[in-house]
Amino acid sequence: MSPAVIGILVTIVFIGALLTGSFVYWSLATRREARSRSMARRLGGIGDASAQSDLFQTQKEDPIVDALGYVGRYLDDLARQSGGDATASRLATQIAVVAMAGGLTLGTLVSFQAGMMGLLLGGIPWLQTKQRAEQRNVQLSQQLPDALDLISRSLQAGHGIADAMRLVAEEMPLPVAREFGRVYEENNLGRDFRDCMTEMASRNPHNFDLRIIVSATLLQRETGGNLIEILSNIAQTIRGRFVFKGKVRALTAEVRTSAFILGALPFVIAGGLMILRPGYLTPLMTEPAGRSMMLVCGLLFASGVLLMRGLSRVEA
Repeated sequence: MSPAVIGILVTIVFIGALLTGSFVYWSLATRREARSRSMARRLGGIGDASAQSDLFQTQKEDPIVDALGYVGRYLDDLARQSGGDATASRLATQIAVVAMAGGLTLGTLVSFQAGMMGLLLGGIPWLQTKQRAEQRNVQLSQQLPDALDLISRSLQAGHGIADAMRLVAEEMPLPVAREFGRVYEENNLGRDFRDCMTEMASRNPHNFDLRIIVSATLLQRETGGNLIEILSNIAQTIRGRFVFKGKVRALTAEVRTSAFILGALPFVIAGGLMILRPGYLTPLMTEPAGRSMMLVCGLLFASGVLLMRGLSRVEA
């Protein structure tokens, strides 16, 4: 086995182990912190310290947002949607540090071209933040039906809509407790209720269920109607959509498994050949015809992955 192949394998194993260890550590730390915050919130009030500190977060200016323009605004929105204390500056710093570390590591151990490819590792913090935002969005939608039922029972008991949201903030888990608790706090401090609800929808732009709730609540305040019945119907609709998505996921399990196996097969075979026959795939990297074949295969592979992804997804 050539020294270059050994260096590539050692680098891949080292980076993979480092990233896996970091992911496991931060996942466990995040879960412990979430449980501690939830317990503190239930014992000490409707919001934790971080929720109170960013009560009017939209009024704070992050200098990197204006400096990066559209990219800065995108990072700022993504950091807000991921929840917690993430900011655009912190996310941009993490991306820059990981990209520089990956580029320097691969550039030193392998080659300059590999160092340029190592800069792509800077996308790892972005992918992690995007994944947290998507998980939080799904978790928020899952908690909304119970929150709406709690609001409906509170309204039936004679409480106002703001007091019902305070009850949700006290009794429900995060993240729905933080969103409704922030609406209550802002309204309690004198902000208009319509602005509070609109701001909650803008903080979660990809949550269709929350936009429906905000629109229905504001429309009922303008035109009148039975808000209890409206919220109950919305909660029933959201539950029905999750049941339908579960059925779709079960029916498309075979397609998704096949897509995963077919997508991983070329890389597994290539890795096995690099170990068993180190020089077998060398012409694909050194010869012009081999590089052209690799480019065509990469395009066909990406097209196949997108096609399989489209076949396994159903709009619910």
